[in-house]
Amino acid sequence: MALNHGKLMQALEAVIQGADRDDFIFGLLAAYQTPSATLTRVRNGGNDNVGTREGDVGVRRKLYFRPLDADADPFREMEALRHSEAIRRHQIRFILVTNYQDVLAIDLKAGKTLDCQLEDLPRQYNFFLPLAGYETARTHSERDADVRAAEQMGKLCDTLRRDNALDTPEDLHALNVFLTRVLFCLFAEDTDISPLQARHGHRAAREKGAAVSRGAGMSRQTCNRSLTREILR
Repeated sequence: MALNHGKLMQALEAVIQGADRDDFIFGLLAAYQTPSATLTRVRNGGNDNVGTREGDVGVRRKLYFRPLDADADPFREMEALRHSEAIRRHQIRFILVTNYQDVLAIDLKAGKTLDCQLEDLPRQYNFFLPLAGYETARTHSERDADVRAAEQMGKLCDTLRRDNALDTPEDLHALNVFLTRVLFCLFAEDTDISPLQARHGHRAAREKGAAVSRGAGMSRQTCNRSLTREILR
């Protein structure tokens, strides 16, 4: 069955608001379409739960969960689990530890980590999508492009701040809004989700400096000078 991302986020909202902490990990696994029969067997214990200590829940080739006390160090617990025999033997993909305030997780296959507050978990739902069979395919060239794009956006931000003396909280907020709009416009153009005429109209406005001044509330001349010199030349 196809995964409905909206319903997934709603399911995770219900999970983090649940009063029974013993149900937390089972609710999360259910949200990612783990079969109910599998969850029942794991909940009943025995060989189906590969957890190594009381409270731990381990599902072979999927996830290992460890609940923590409020004063426990999640990073130390994570390191201990990463190098444990149980993780290797049962081919665990994800490790998740939480004190029900903060969440720390790692995807051992992709080499990705998640460090967020429990209340933010629904917004980070894509991290655990492989549990439902949805892999995020990324090539080396895509990662390299991401790095280069981030470097260019960082240079643009530094140049605009330097040339326009943007130091107040209001100025920095306006700059962030502007850069966000630039990223969206570049994405829309690259993926062809904006009409051809609109793209050309936006480009013409940008060359005149109008889009820059509207996006960040800054001087048309100074922004256009900086942006043109650093990006459009």
